[in-house]
Amino acid sequence: LFQKNLQLGLLELAHNELTTLPKTIFSGLSNLVVLHLQSNSLHVLPTSIFNGLDKLYQLNLSQNKLLNLNVDFFIQRAVQSSPVGTLQLSLSGNPLQCNFDLCPLAFAGLASRGSQSIVFDSAESLVCTSPVYVAGISIQSVFQHWTCGSTCQPYQCDAVRRQGTASCS
Repeated sequence: LFQKNLQLGLLELAHNELTTLPKTIFSGLSNLVVLHLQSNSLHVLPTSIFNGLDKLYQLNLSQNKLLNLNVDFFIQRAVQSSPVGTLQLSLSGNPLQCNFDLCPLAFAGLASRGSQSIVFDSAESLVCTSPVYVAGISIQSVFQHWTCGSTCQPYQCDAVRRQGTASCS
């Protein structure tokens, strides 16, 4: 759809009632710097939809219906030195499920630790909707209570420790 616009730097697709996007919709847009997809009805994003967008500086996915987020693009972005620096990621207003799939985002700098290659527009406004033990808690708080490494210990384990009701291994 946009492949012939190789110099395209800003793409505004907000407020279009989009529910799905083809996985190759952004293919060939290697100069894309700003992508606005906010205020649609996106439920899921194809796994490799952002591949090749190495110059992307701002990605607005706020006010959609995203439950999960494939973190591969964001982790790859964090590992590589991006030519544009920090990616501004807007996710507020999505009913995100805070599970182990999001844990690696802590490595990408989303937990406000060290140098960040990716930052939320407003980390404190991002609230988990599920699972029940983190519902209503900001993603930033959940990340601060996760220990990410070869394995992730979920927030639930930390909450249990604080309550003194059980131990975690």
